[in-house]
Amino acid sequence: MPAPADSKDAGSIRPPLKKHTSSYAKPETPAQPKKPDRLLHVLVVEDNLINQRVMSQQLRKQGCVVHIANHGLEALTFLASSAFSSTNPSTPLDVVLMDQEMPVMDGITCVREIRARQKTQEFNGHVPVIAVTANARSEQITVMMQAGMDSVVTKPFRIPELVPQMRKLVERTNPSEATGDFDTEERPPMSPEPQDSGTATSIPKRPRVSTKFSSSWDRIEGDQATHDLW
Repeated sequence: MPAPADSKDAGSIRPPLKKHTSSYAKPETPAQPKKPDRLLHVLVVEDNLINQRVMSQQLRKQGCVVHIANHGLEALTFLASSAFSSTNPSTPLDVVLMDQEMPVMDGITCVREIRARQKTQEFNGHVPVIAVTANARSEQITVMMQAGMDSVVTKPFRIPELVPQMRKLVERTNPSEATGDFDTEERPPMSPEPQDSGTATSIPKRPRVSTKFSSSWDRIEGDQATHDLW
């Protein structure tokens, strides 16, 4: 019969130590904060008061500073004191949204005059002009482009989808403006709400059907307003 194991030896038996392997994870480089988009200064040339108001509110929600002209002649007057003026560049401006069918001066006549004044250097650089129209036939779009429009947007459209296109157009036509200072601390005062100068087209008010809303305009909000640009 084998002799019992010595109690001292039995107590000294331990499981083998696990080999410790240290791992080193390279610290992640913190992501660089995204540079804020530069404010866009937009001139909306539109004779319909409802469309003026809808477009203005939606553009401001996208961080734009909005100015209003009721027709092409008012747009030319505004441009004469805008950043594109060679004599009085007092008002910031980046891009023009131009309706087509307006009293006094329509969109095509206006953009032709803008391009003519660029050639005579009355306007400096290239004024980015986007046509806004309900006429979507290819031949009509061709006429607008040949007149001097940079691009054509057909109604209805969504302002949140239009703003990135406006930024790309500004970068393409006036890159020095697009890469300039970013307004992060102080926002310039917004232009006043659209006012009727006597030439804008008004729409008769609908009969009030509920006392819950102060007017039919109060029911135009959110995504609905991005569509009703007729």
